[in-house]
Amino acid sequence: MKNVFLRVTKLVLLLFVAAMFTSCASTYYVHKESPSAVVDVNQYPSFYVGWLDLQDKYWEEFGYESLKSWKAVIDDQNYHGIQPYMKKNFPNKNLIFAGPEDSQFPDKGDLYIKFDVTRIDKNWNAVTGGFDDLYVDVSFIDIKSKEELYSANINTTSMGMGPQGWTFEGRLGFAVYNLCSFVYDKLNE
Repeated sequence: MKNVFLRVTKLVLLLFVAAMFTSCASTYYVHKESPSAVVDVNQYPSFYVGWLDLQDKYWEEFGYESLKSWKAVIDDQNYHGIQPYMKKNFPNKNLIFAGPEDSQFPDKGDLYIKFDVTRIDKNWNAVTGGFDDLYVDVSFIDIKSKEELYSANINTTSMGMGPQGWTFEGRLGFAVYNLCSFVYDKLNE
């Protein structure tokens, strides 16, 4: 019985140390931004949040049985990822969300938060662990003037805590959460 207690104690300690290290690391990296000036969000009562298109080309590379099943993952990351995270981050803003077919410049809202996925790196494996990366160009655009106020090339990691990290969709969800955290941080500087 004492041996089992020691093993459990070691496991709990190991998990605690791992949680400390992952919570201290950055979940997104800004590679390039222009300009680095802050956007005054107070002058924008409503945000139009663009669709996060994770690109059709990845369905075979990531082992999905069909394009339809990959599109279901894309829909899930937008409807159950981007939307609730942005609502939580910006409770006092009127948020308008793009759908999968909305590819035109928006005619509603005040500030357009635009996402362009440039690549997805699947780095995790069952033996060594690791994190997946989502590379995104993020732009904040004044809808009325169509002036780009800010743009950045970033990557978000799949760093997060919880059992969802055991699946690709779960790790992708962490990366989407970290993308929304970047938007929140940038708009609240």
